[in-house]
Amino acid sequence: MTRAVSLALALTACLLQAQNPLSVSKPEKDNSVKAELASFTVDKRLQVNLFADESMGIANPVCMRWDGRGRLWVLCTWAYPQLKPGTKPNDKLLILEDTKGDGRADKISTYIDGLNMPTGFALGHGGAYIGNGVSIFAMNENAAPLLNSTSSTSGSRTGFNLLSSMPLR
Repeated sequence: MTRAVSLALALTACLLQAQNPLSVSKPEKDNSVKAELASFTVDKRLQVNLFADESMGIANPVCMRWDGRGRLWVLCTWAYPQLKPGTKPNDKLLILEDTKGDGRADKISTYIDGLNMPTGFALGHGGAYIGNGVSIFAMNENAAPLLNSTSSTSGSRTGFNLLSSMPLR
């Protein structure tokens, strides 16, 4: 199975399981796997399989990307479209991994949390660059996260900020 087909399925995975209560999408009339697969037009040489779904804690994905190790990175925003008053932002960049080799994500890790309506991310230099409001956070994958759920992404960090333990080239 190609990554493009896996990505296409990951993009529609939100419709394949029960609707996550944090999702802003209206539920489909029939969101069964069978109904979703029937809506695809797939080359007969390819096969479509479910890699991940909302039951894994994924909601309102902003963007996704496969890395060189076959992991799917998903940036999710639970605050979208508006953070509710008195609610602490906790949007996340998640890493989904197939550790059993069966084509289905069975491990989910939080790469960074405590974000507030992130806009995107890019992988590079052994880590990720994460757009969050007017800031860019650069994190090395092997370093401890620079943010966690007890820290804030607002306050003194405004403008074009780079928080990094890695050199930018």
